[in-house]
Amino acid sequence: MAKAFLRLLILKVTRRPVLSPPIPEREIDPATLADLTLSPSSSTSSLPPKYTPSDSPPPHWKNNKQQPSFASSNGPNPLLTAASLHKPQTNSGFGGGNGAIEEYLLPKALSTLDVKPPLTLIRPLNGVRDWISEVVYLLRPLIYVIALSRAQKKKTSSPLVVSLFLELVAHYLRRTPPPSSALERSEYARRDRDLLWYFLRGVVWKDFTQPKIQSFVKATEKVPLVNVVGALVHDWVPLIDEYYYYTAT
Repeated sequence: MAKAFLRLLILKVTRRPVLSPPIPEREIDPATLADLTLSPSSSTSSLPPKYTPSDSPPPHWKNNKQQPSFASSNGPNPLLTAASLHKPQTNSGFGGGNGAIEEYLLPKALSTLDVKPPLTLIRPLNGVRDWISEVVYLLRPLIYVIALSRAQKKKTSSPLVVSLFLELVAHYLRRTPPPSSALERSEYARRDRDLLWYFLRGVVWKDFTQPKIQSFVKATEKVPLVNVVGALVHDWVPLIDEYYYYTAT
Protein backbone atom coordinates (compact mmCIF):
# COMPACT_ATOMS: atom_id res chain seq x y z
CA MET A 1 0.00 0.00 0.00
CA ALA A 2 2.86 2.37 0.81
CA LYS A 3 4.49 1.69 -2.55
CA ALA A 4 1.25 2.42 -4.42
CA PHE A 5 0.77 5.63 -2.44
CA LEU A 6 4.31 6.81 -3.19
CA ARG A 7 3.92 6.04 -6.89
CA LEU A 8 0.68 8.01 -7.01
CA LEU A 9 2.42 10.87 -5.23
CA ILE A 10 5.20 10.86 -7.85
CA LEU A 11 2.53 10.85 -10.56
CA LYS A 12 0.78 13.84 -9.01
CA VAL A 13 3.97 15.87 -8.58
CA THR A 14 5.55 15.15 -11.96
CA ARG A 15 2.33 14.75 -14.01
CA ARG A 16 4.23 12.21 -16.11
CA PRO A 17 4.29 8.40 -16.38
CA VAL A 18 6.14 6.77 -13.50
CA LEU A 19 9.28 4.99 -14.66
CA SER A 20 10.68 1.87 -13.09
CA PRO A 21 13.06 2.54 -11.47
CA PRO A 22 12.03 6.16 -10.91
CA ILE A 23 15.69 7.25 -10.73
CA PRO A 24 17.83 6.53 -13.81
CA GLU A 25 20.49 3.90 -13.21
CA ARG A 26 24.06 4.06 -14.46
CA GLU A 27 25.01 1.61 -17.18
CA ILE A 28 28.44 1.23 -15.55
CA ASP A 29 29.00 1.33 -11.81
CA PRO A 30 31.88 3.75 -11.13
CA ALA A 31 32.85 1.69 -8.07
CA THR A 32 33.83 -1.21 -10.33
CA LEU A 33 36.24 0.89 -12.33
CA ALA A 34 39.89 1.08 -11.42
CA ASP A 35 41.11 4.10 -9.53
CA LEU A 36 42.55 6.27 -12.26
CA THR A 37 43.21 9.28 -10.10
CA LEU A 38 46.87 10.23 -9.83
CA SER A 39 48.58 12.06 -7.03
CA PRO A 40 50.11 15.46 -7.89
CA SER A 41 53.63 14.12 -7.53
CA SER A 42 53.07 11.14 -9.81
CA SER A 43 51.19 13.18 -12.39
CA THR A 44 53.91 15.78 -12.66
CA SER A 45 56.71 13.23 -12.74
CA SER A 46 55.09 11.34 -15.62
CA LEU A 47 54.91 14.38 -17.88
CA PRO A 48 57.66 14.85 -20.49
CA PRO A 49 60.14 17.68 -19.89
CA LYS A 50 59.24 21.04 -21.34
CA TYR A 51 61.61 22.61 -23.80
CA THR A 52 61.97 26.31 -24.25
CA PRO A 53 62.87 27.84 -27.59
CA SER A 54 66.65 27.82 -27.96
CA ASP A 55 69.37 27.67 -30.59
CA SER A 56 70.12 23.99 -29.99
CA PRO A 57 67.78 21.17 -31.10
CA PRO A 58 65.98 18.97 -28.53
CA PRO A 59 67.85 15.89 -27.17
CA HIS A 60 65.84 13.38 -29.21
CA TRP A 61 67.36 14.85 -32.40
CA LYS A 62 70.93 14.03 -31.36
CA ASN A 63 70.87 10.60 -33.00
CA ASN A 64 69.93 12.03 -36.37
CA LYS A 65 72.68 11.57 -38.93
CA GLN A 66 71.89 14.91 -40.51
CA GLN A 67 71.33 17.88 -38.26
CA PRO A 68 68.57 20.31 -39.21
CA SER A 69 69.67 23.32 -41.21
CA PHE A 70 68.45 25.81 -38.64
CA ALA A 71 70.49 24.31 -35.77
CA SER A 72 73.43 26.62 -36.38
CA SER A 73 71.51 29.63 -37.56
CA ASN A 74 71.00 32.72 -35.49
CA GLY A 75 67.74 33.24 -33.70
CA PRO A 76 65.34 30.85 -31.92
CA ASN A 77 64.28 27.50 -33.25
CA PRO A 78 61.37 28.21 -35.61
CA LEU A 79 59.70 24.85 -34.87
CA LEU A 80 59.63 25.50 -31.13
CA THR A 81 58.59 29.10 -30.96
CA ALA A 82 55.13 29.95 -29.72
CA ALA A 83 54.48 32.03 -32.80
CA SER A 84 54.99 29.12 -35.17
CA LEU A 85 52.97 26.72 -33.02
CA HIS A 86 49.96 29.00 -32.68
CA LYS A 87 50.05 30.62 -36.08
CA PRO A 88 46.51 30.67 -37.51
CA GLN A 89 45.95 28.53 -40.55
CA THR A 90 43.99 29.89 -43.48
CA ASN A 91 44.08 26.87 -45.78
CA SER A 92 40.91 24.89 -46.40
CA GLY A 93 40.41 21.13 -46.35
CA PHE A 94 41.58 18.44 -43.97
CA GLY A 95 45.23 19.18 -44.75
CA GLY A 96 44.89 22.86 -44.04
CA GLY A 97 45.92 22.82 -40.39
CA ASN A 98 44.16 23.42 -37.08
CA GLY A 99 41.56 25.77 -38.51
CA ALA A 100 40.16 23.17 -40.90
CA ILE A 101 40.12 20.51 -38.17
CA GLU A 102 38.21 22.78 -35.81
CA GLU A 103 35.72 23.65 -38.54
CA TYR A 104 35.11 19.94 -39.07
CA LEU A 105 34.82 18.97 -35.38
CA LEU A 106 32.89 21.89 -33.92
CA PRO A 107 29.56 21.11 -35.66
CA LYS A 108 29.77 17.55 -34.31
CA ALA A 109 30.43 18.58 -30.70
CA LEU A 110 27.55 18.77 -28.22
CA SER A 111 26.79 22.06 -26.57
CA THR A 112 24.80 22.90 -23.45
CA LEU A 113 21.76 23.52 -25.64
CA ASP A 114 21.86 19.89 -26.85
CA VAL A 115 21.37 18.50 -23.31
CA LYS A 116 17.65 18.31 -22.61
CA PRO A 117 16.31 19.29 -19.18
CA PRO A 118 14.94 16.32 -17.18
CA LEU A 119 11.33 17.48 -17.45
CA THR A 120 11.49 17.47 -21.24
CA LEU A 121 12.56 13.82 -21.50
CA ILE A 122 8.95 12.64 -20.99
CA ARG A 123 5.88 14.56 -22.05
CA PRO A 124 3.27 15.35 -19.39
CA LEU A 125 0.05 13.39 -19.35
CA ASN A 126 -2.67 14.98 -21.47
CA GLY A 127 -6.28 13.95 -21.41
CA VAL A 128 -8.38 11.70 -19.22
CA ARG A 129 -7.31 8.48 -20.96
CA ASP A 130 -3.65 9.02 -20.16
CA TRP A 131 -4.39 9.64 -16.49
CA ILE A 132 -6.75 6.67 -16.17
CA SER A 133 -4.23 4.38 -17.84
CA GLU A 134 -1.42 5.40 -15.48
CA VAL A 135 -3.56 5.29 -12.34
CA VAL A 136 -4.90 1.83 -13.22
CA TYR A 137 -1.39 0.56 -13.83
CA LEU A 138 -0.14 1.92 -10.50
CA LEU A 139 -3.08 0.54 -8.52
CA ARG A 140 -3.04 -2.88 -10.18
CA PRO A 141 -0.58 -4.53 -7.73
CA LEU A 142 -2.54 -3.25 -4.73
CA ILE A 143 -5.84 -4.49 -6.12
CA TYR A 144 -4.21 -7.85 -6.91
CA VAL A 145 -2.96 -8.28 -3.34
CA ILE A 146 -6.36 -7.34 -1.89
CA ALA A 147 -8.06 -9.88 -4.17
CA LEU A 148 -5.55 -12.55 -3.09
CA SER A 149 -6.15 -11.87 0.59
CA ARG A 150 -9.89 -12.33 0.13
CA ALA A 151 -9.49 -15.53 -1.89
CA GLN A 152 -7.02 -17.32 0.39
CA LYS A 153 -9.45 -20.04 1.45
CA LYS A 154 -10.92 -20.43 -2.03
CA LYS A 155 -9.14 -22.00 -4.98
CA THR A 156 -10.13 -19.45 -7.54
CA SER A 157 -8.37 -17.70 -10.37
CA SER A 158 -10.28 -14.44 -9.99
CA PRO A 159 -7.29 -12.45 -8.57
CA LEU A 160 -5.17 -13.39 -11.57
CA VAL A 161 -7.97 -12.57 -13.99
CA VAL A 162 -8.55 -9.19 -12.35
CA SER A 163 -4.84 -8.38 -12.47
CA LEU A 164 -4.56 -9.34 -16.13
CA PHE A 165 -7.70 -7.37 -16.96
CA LEU A 166 -6.28 -4.23 -15.34
CA GLU A 167 -3.02 -4.69 -17.23
CA LEU A 168 -4.86 -4.89 -20.53
CA VAL A 169 -7.01 -1.87 -19.70
CA ALA A 170 -3.93 0.21 -18.89
CA HIS A 171 -2.29 -1.01 -22.10
CA TYR A 172 -5.34 -0.11 -24.19
CA LEU A 173 -5.80 3.38 -22.74
CA ARG A 174 -2.19 4.49 -22.73
CA ARG A 175 -0.86 6.84 -25.38
CA THR A 176 1.63 6.03 -28.12
CA PRO A 177 4.94 7.76 -27.37
CA PRO A 178 6.76 9.56 -30.21
CA PRO A 179 10.02 8.11 -31.56
CA SER A 180 11.98 10.89 -29.86
CA SER A 181 10.81 9.84 -26.38
CA ALA A 182 13.23 6.99 -25.74
CA LEU A 183 12.58 6.77 -21.98
CA GLU A 184 8.82 6.47 -22.36
CA ARG A 185 9.12 3.92 -25.16
CA SER A 186 11.51 1.76 -23.13
CA GLU A 187 9.19 1.93 -20.11
CA TYR A 188 6.17 0.81 -22.12
CA ALA A 189 8.23 -1.95 -23.74
CA ARG A 190 9.20 -3.20 -20.28
CA ARG A 191 5.55 -3.23 -19.22
CA ASP A 192 4.64 -5.26 -22.30
CA ARG A 193 7.40 -7.79 -21.55
CA ASP A 194 6.12 -8.17 -18.00
CA LEU A 195 2.88 -9.60 -19.40
CA LEU A 196 4.80 -12.79 -20.23
CA TRP A 197 5.19 -13.53 -16.52
CA TYR A 198 1.48 -14.40 -16.38
CA PHE A 199 2.39 -17.70 -18.05
CA LEU A 200 4.20 -18.61 -14.82
CA ARG A 201 1.43 -17.62 -12.41
CA GLY A 202 -1.41 -19.47 -10.78
CA VAL A 203 -3.90 -21.33 -12.91
CA VAL A 204 -2.15 -20.35 -16.16
CA TRP A 205 1.00 -22.12 -14.99
CA LYS A 206 -0.74 -25.17 -13.54
CA ASP A 207 -3.24 -25.79 -16.34
CA PHE A 208 -1.49 -24.45 -19.44
CA THR A 209 2.23 -23.68 -19.28
CA GLN A 210 3.42 -26.58 -17.13
CA PRO A 211 1.62 -29.32 -19.14
CA LYS A 212 2.99 -27.86 -22.38
CA ILE A 213 6.53 -27.93 -21.01
CA GLN A 214 6.18 -31.47 -19.70
CA SER A 215 4.86 -32.69 -23.05
CA PHE A 216 7.84 -31.04 -24.77
CA VAL A 217 10.24 -32.80 -22.41
CA LYS A 218 8.65 -36.20 -23.06
CA ALA A 219 8.66 -35.66 -26.83
CA THR A 220 12.38 -34.85 -26.87
CA GLU A 221 13.62 -37.59 -24.55
CA LYS A 222 14.89 -39.80 -27.41
CA VAL A 223 15.98 -37.06 -29.81
CA PRO A 224 19.77 -36.58 -29.87
CA LEU A 225 21.06 -33.18 -28.78
CA VAL A 226 17.53 -31.88 -28.33
CA ASN A 227 17.08 -34.14 -25.29
CA VAL A 228 19.80 -32.11 -23.57
CA VAL A 229 17.60 -29.04 -23.82
CA GLY A 230 14.64 -31.07 -22.61
CA ALA A 231 16.60 -32.25 -19.58
CA LEU A 232 17.54 -28.69 -18.70
CA VAL A 233 13.92 -27.59 -18.99
CA HIS A 234 12.81 -30.57 -16.87
CA ASP A 235 15.22 -29.55 -14.10
CA TRP A 236 14.07 -25.95 -14.36
CA VAL A 237 10.36 -26.67 -13.85
CA PRO A 238 10.56 -27.45 -10.08
CA LEU A 239 12.21 -24.09 -9.50
CA ILE A 240 9.04 -22.38 -10.67
CA ASP A 241 6.92 -24.33 -8.19
CA GLU A 242 9.27 -23.85 -5.25
CA TYR A 243 10.94 -20.48 -5.72
CA TYR A 244 8.72 -18.44 -8.02
CA TYR A 245 5.47 -17.45 -6.37
CA TYR A 246 2.50 -16.64 -8.52
CA THR A 247 1.55 -14.00 -5.97
CA ALA A 248 4.53 -11.90 -7.11
CA THR A 249 3.40 -8.55 -8.51
